[in-house]
Amino acid sequence: MKKLIPIFISLFICTSCGEDFFETTLKIDPPPHEDQLVLHSFIKSSDSLVYVSLTKSTGILETNNSNSGAEYINDAAVELYENGTLKYNLTPTGGEPFNYKVELNDVFGGLGNSYEIKASHDDLATASAEQKMLAAPELTSAIFDEDGGLPSEYDYESNAIDILINDPVGENFYEIYLIFEDTIGGVVYSSEKSAESLDINTSEGLNRSILVDAASFDGEAYTLQIQTRFDWGENMRVYVRAISRDWFLYSKSLSDFRNSDDLEFFAEPVTVHTNIQNGLGVFAMGAETRIRVDKE
Repeated sequence: MKKLIPIFISLFICTSCGEDFFETTLKIDPPPHEDQLVLHSFIKSSDSLVYVSLTKSTGILETNNSNSGAEYINDAAVELYENGTLKYNLTPTGGEPFNYKVELNDVFGGLGNSYEIKASHDDLATASAEQKMLAAPELTSAIFDEDGGLPSEYDYESNAIDILINDPVGENFYEIYLIFEDTIGGVVYSSEKSAESLDINTSEGLNRSILVDAASFDGEAYTLQIQTRFDWGENMRVYVRAISRDWFLYSKSLSDFRNSDDLEFFAEPVTVHTNIQNGLGVFAMGAETRIRVDKE
């Protein structure tokens, strides 16, 4: 009984503190905010349009009138350089989320070339980043295996697709989408379908993508399996992109950030990757190979 007395005393002290005992408010002054340009651009070698989203960073206590929560910058000079020479001047579109563009006469191409993007504004520091255009991945096959995947957490049967990738020597990253293509009136329409992978080399990316770090099978032919609940069809395709390291890190970190639980007080904070000098965001490049999924 003597051992219980301190416990009763502690409980009495706590309950006598009133409703505000567990409602302590900490006043924290946020660090001063420095306005910066925020630039996002993802360019594929097969693109015939180059888009850029350019906004201004917003302080934690600041608000603006944009529906998207971003303050778009439409009076900047946005330039794209190829191997040190000015290649394109992008013009404002007046739209969102991508408010600068340039239309090309052909696909972007640029295999092996180095590119630098610059955004200059009278009131903000010039933001820039560099990338190198990659070669499209070499795929041997994509084979559909009905009921070949493991059951999902919802207990429905899962189908598998085995993708044989011929990985070149060196650091390589990939992004994979499962797509159904339909041709209507001569125009090809594509719709992304949910897929996942249990392969240890994969992680979740943005917009239903599967990210692959090829470090463990560097320079080898590798069969990577993805799983889906969708049945096979003649219009089933797999899009595999060879993406730059910055593309991989940005997609992974932003996906992790969006999936993080704000209530986990002791969780490691997620920092979204950026490669923009004197700014925020990401400039990234990739090359895509599309392959039909054949039935086993």
